[in-house]
Amino acid sequence: MLAEYLADYGYLVVAVGAFIEGETILLLAGYAAQQGALDVRLVLLLGFVGAFAGNVLIIPRNFAISPCRTSFCPNSLEISAARHRIAKCWLVRSMQATE
Repeated sequence: MLAEYLADYGYLVVAVGAFIEGETILLLAGYAAQQGALDVRLVLLLGFVGAFAGNVLIIPRNFAISPCRTSFCPNSLEISAARHRIAKCWLVRSMQATE
């Protein structure tokens, strides 16, 4: 489906896709550029501009509506510590499984 849009609309899909999502559309656009359907320089430029604009416009909006406006919110620290414990436990288990 994305490949069809890319073939039909080309560079517009690269810019909008990089703005909204990024990685998948840029992989497809890179493949299209390698095949000669798109110019690689324009794909790189539009991918950069679209991704940069998406980050500049979307990330501040997420912080504005976030209930915790700082990265040092107690909840985020607790979640981070829990993720660290889970990752450490998973690593220990996988090390024991290989022995």
